[in-house]
Amino acid sequence: MSEPVAPALPSAIFERRVIPALRNISDLPVALDLGLPAVIMLKGDIFELEKLVNAAQNRLGVLVHIDLLEGIGRDKAGLAYLQRQFAVTGVVSTRTSLVKEAHSLGLLSILRLFVLDSTAYSTGIHLVNSINPDAVEMLPGVVVPYIKDQLTSDIKKPVIASGLIRTTETLREVLAAGASAVSTSKVDLWHYRP
Repeated sequence: MSEPVAPALPSAIFERRVIPALRNISDLPVALDLGLPAVIMLKGDIFELEKLVNAAQNRLGVLVHIDLLEGIGRDKAGLAYLQRQFAVTGVVSTRTSLVKEAHSLGLLSILRLFVLDSTAYSTGIHLVNSINPDAVEMLPGVVVPYIKDQLTSDIKKPVIASGLIRTTETLREVLAAGASAVSTSKVDLWHYRP
């Protein structure tokens, strides 16, 4: 389904096939102990981001869900600040303008799409084709096996499946259906090895 990872996209993020989604930075030591290459900070504020970055000490990439991060402007200046002050690797957002700005700054840009029905899917594909993000995060991730044929023809970017993936069996099924990786906050799934 996904073409080879573009040069702008660190391939290490997809080698382990699981990207921890941190709801709480207290889970960071698990990701560090497992040697995972990146985490997604799902929510919090800039103070928690600072703690996360300091604790990570350049041992992994930090992706930030900018829509849910408090204390920073959701604009080009805010993104530049995240890049310069915190050295974040990339940004996840549902907002196309932020994904475009992140990409223009050299940050990894991930467009988050909610596939609730066929109309949402069609709109999402149009957005992917018009803004050209580095990757697409698709929610709920459990939908990937059901639309794998469409995904193969419609999306030529790495797909990160996220949401409602609760078991190793489901994780394997989603990856087998073509997802490049799974993002999950379920800590016991972070141990998965391809």
